[in-house]
Amino acid sequence: MGLETYWQNYKDRAEQAEKQQRFDIAEVMWSMAVLLSRQCSDGDRRLVFCLDRLGGALLRQRNTELAHHFLTQSLQLKTTPLNLSDMDKSNTLNLMAQLFFTEGKLDQAEQYATQVLQIYMTALGAEHPQTKAASNNLALLRNTISQASAVKPPMSAPPSHAPSAQSSQQLPQVPPPGQALNPTLSAAQLGQVPRPAPAPAGLPATKTTGQVQAIKPIPPTTQPKAKDRTAFDRCERCGEVMPGTECLRCTGTSLRAVSPYDKLTKD
Repeated sequence: MGLETYWQNYKDRAEQAEKQQRFDIAEVMWSMAVLLSRQCSDGDRRLVFCLDRLGGALLRQRNTELAHHFLTQSLQLKTTPLNLSDMDKSNTLNLMAQLFFTEGKLDQAEQYATQVLQIYMTALGAEHPQTKAASNNLALLRNTISQASAVKPPMSAPPSHAPSAQSSQQLPQVPPPGQALNPTLSAAQLGQVPRPAPAPAGLPATKTTGQVQAIKPIPPTTQPKAKDRTAFDRCERCGEVMPGTECLRCTGTSLRAVSPYDKLTKD
């Protein structure tokens, strides 16, 4: 099997995983397709195609850091070495707008969404479905920005230093050291002494004494012995459950085993 066959195989598996909403498997397959695409010639557009699809799979898993890395890489390749048209860049720009919206960076998301709309207006016209969809997305984004800017946190009232009615009452004074406490308190002073809360219904009331009761130690509890594991084995590379002798996430039915931990190394 040549390079072209391997690349097509990983591409088909990635697209099949996306249809099944298995974006974690699609991430692995698109990562392998990216590694194979880097071995192609400089003018081959399969690399930027796979970078966009890999960034989209990562974005669906809310892995915005890696998605930003690969989408930025794709946009740079489309600009400098390949010198592609603005229409070819629109997919990457649209993904970047979604990425910044997911991160809550609405101003940056608006900039990329505006670029996408301008490209569609120039290349496709105002009545094209993609242009209308981009216009609706930009309108919704700007509406979100206006709503976010309109909601302001309430101003907290400055602390008042005026004496309250409770604080204006005279509290019993603490005697200086060496002087005994006054055993008689006035009715006003007795009203300021906090009383214990009544016991809840159904529970006996407890007596309050001046003695401190000793805390009884809690006897240690013994943890139940773990049962023997009866589940399937897991792959020692990616941790995926292995119903058979081969890991479907790492290799599938192929005998070419590649570690998934090397799939997203930043170049």
